[in-house]
Amino acid sequence: MLDGGLRVDNDHHLGGEYIFTPNELTLSLVRGPALTLEQIVDGRRWLGRSTRGTINVMPRGATRVFRHHDGCEFACVTVPGELDVRPQVALRDDPLRLVLEALVAEADTGEATRLFRDGIALAIVARLQALDRRAPDAPSHGLAPACLARVLEYLDAHLRDDVSVDTLARLANLSPAHFSTLFRNSFGEPPHQHMLRLRVERARVLLEGGTDPSAAAFAVGFYDQSHLSRHMRRMLGVTPGMIARARHSSKERPERRGNVRDPR
Repeated sequence: MLDGGLRVDNDHHLGGEYIFTPNELTLSLVRGPALTLEQIVDGRRWLGRSTRGTINVMPRGATRVFRHHDGCEFACVTVPGELDVRPQVALRDDPLRLVLEALVAEADTGEATRLFRDGIALAIVARLQALDRRAPDAPSHGLAPACLARVLEYLDAHLRDDVSVDTLARLANLSPAHFSTLFRNSFGEPPHQHMLRLRVERARVLLEGGTDPSAAAFAVGFYDQSHLSRHMRRMLGVTPGMIARARHSSKERPERRGNVRDPR
């Protein structure tokens, strides 16, 4: 938590249903693995994939329902004041994400100054206002939940394959053009970009589990390690080698033992 003004809370929710009514403008930033997430906003149902860096914008007093089977790691940023902004669901916006990540990093170290917090607050509000000016008056609807589930299941089972939009459209019983539009409405990005994101997320899980970078790249459909590295750096800010070295370093680091008394 930051003193005065902005507040940052890191949290982890197990699978289940959560109902949240913010007392102030609140932004949540996903910090953990991707997950399938359902949200109810203003009576509208949204179902899609929420990945690392995804942002939800929740105005004061606007109740939101979250449902997910997997655990979710996120940071909540509370911005006080009389702010009139639109709700946003599963927003992917690099400028806003980078501002929030800088704030969370400073909060983690406890070194954020008042001047820094004030600057970040202004940047958050300015970016939200810019997004509001671009936003449509009402959110466009995306793929139906059952259709979305079929598409996600297919993508998950065919990460190594060269999946076409035509194939996905047939699963949804839609034309390729109509499918692409509804898919973008559901995920905020086109099918090929989402497939890349799923591959990178799966590769990260494999690398953290000890898989060799080259083997991880091949397992999820990239040509080689450099191909994976390019996309992973762009999406996650790290490379396969960095993840592998971090894992190797943590294994070699001796366990720290305190002077703990056996409770027995």
